[in-house]
Amino acid sequence: MYLSSKYEDVYPLHSRIVAEKISHNAFTRHAILKKEEEFMRLFEFDFNFITPYDVYQSYFSIAEKKIKNIETQNFNKVKELSMLYIR
Repeated sequence: MYLSSKYEDVYPLHSRIVAEKISHNAFTRHAILKKEEEFMRLFEFDFNFITPYDVYQSYFSIAEKKIKNIETQNFNKVKELSMLYIR
């Protein structure tokens, strides 16, 4: 949860919050940070994953270029609704 929050959230969880509030002190901050280090080494510090938002941006960038005579208001509504599905 801690690592996912760091990758996905605008304001990620702090290790203190995870230790105290989420795990109810089952894990120390040090243990959480140590596990994070293990994962980072496992992935060789390569965290360049494709997210649904990346696909969304690419698709609509291509769609805007390909579709002729687009009604901007309707296209923007479709983009906004699509954003709801990836959240």
